[in-house]
This record gives sequence, C-alpha cells and structure tokens, in this order.
Amino acid sequence: MLGTDADDRIDGLALAGRLELDDEGRVAEARLAAIERRLAARARELARSEPVLSLRDESRPVAGAFVPTDDQWSAVIRALRSRLSVLTGGPGVGKTASMRALVDLLRANKKSVRLCAPTGKAARRLAELTGADATTIHRLLDYVPSEGFGRDASHPIDGCDMLIVDEASMLSLRLA
Repeated sequence: MLGTDADDRIDGLALAGRLELDDEGRVAEARLAAIERRLAARARELARSEPVLSLRDESRPVAGAFVPTDDQWSAVIRALRSRLSVLTGGPGVGKTASMRALVDLLRANKKSVRLCAPTGKAARRLAELTGADATTIHRLLDYVPSEGFGRDASHPIDGCDMLIVDEASMLSLRLA
C-alpha cells in the first residue's frame, strides 16, 4: 500500500467515525479513544475525591514477621488517603511488601479487602505473597462469556472496603 493510499484510507475511516486523528498526527480507533477518555475522567474523579475509608488504628507495625520500611509505610498511608492509588516501582523496591502491609492493616481494622489480578497464575501468586484470598478480575466481576460482566458501576462489588488490582498495567482498556 502506498503512503497516499494509506492516508486516503485513514481519512476515509476518520470521516466515517471509525478513527480519530489528533493535531499531532496520532491515529486511534474511535471506540477505544472514547473508552480511554471515560477511563481518564473516572480516574481523575476518583483521585480528586475525598477518601471514604477510615480506620480505628493506623499504627505502623514495629515488631512481628514483617516491619515495613519508611517508604513502604508511606505507600500504605497514601493508599488509605486516596480513593485511587497506583503503587509503582522497579523490581525489589518493596511493592509487594507494601501491599502486604496494607492488607494486614485493613484486616486488623476489620475492613474487607478484595484482591484480583489479570490471570489465574498472577492471582495465585498475589494470594501467596499477601496471605489474602485473590481471584482473577474476570471472576471478581462475574464474567460469563455469553452474557458479559455481572458487575459494573450499576452493580458494584459487594462488601468491599478496598479493592487491590495487581498488574493493572497489563489490563486492556475495555477491562480497565
């Protein structure tokens, strides 16, 4: 396909509403671009809203099987203070340890925490590392192939004070 043929085809798909073109020449499938905008708006809304979770005791563990570092505990407290939190970092910096400390703190305060991951293998590993039950995202959202998801904004997850999604960077836009 020649460059001008490709340009003509892209322009035709854009005119038909199937593609979106921005001022910098980027091309996106229109449906996915709309999903991305909705997801970004919801993420902004959650990040800016007041947290709804309060704990009786936010004391940092000072003894026991695991004592979090200052950075790990800071990540735990930041997660408690926001309705949307993203835990990032390179290998070995303590992401899993921070998540374990968060789960332990929530459980100590009698809060319900749900953990999920994109795959069964990742969910099993998450459960192993945190000591809490974990499932796949599809199972958590009651996915039935012929029917779709049983959980969404109008049918939220029951009895969940905090939801932890591991490996969220691996999610498709549609699943996120």
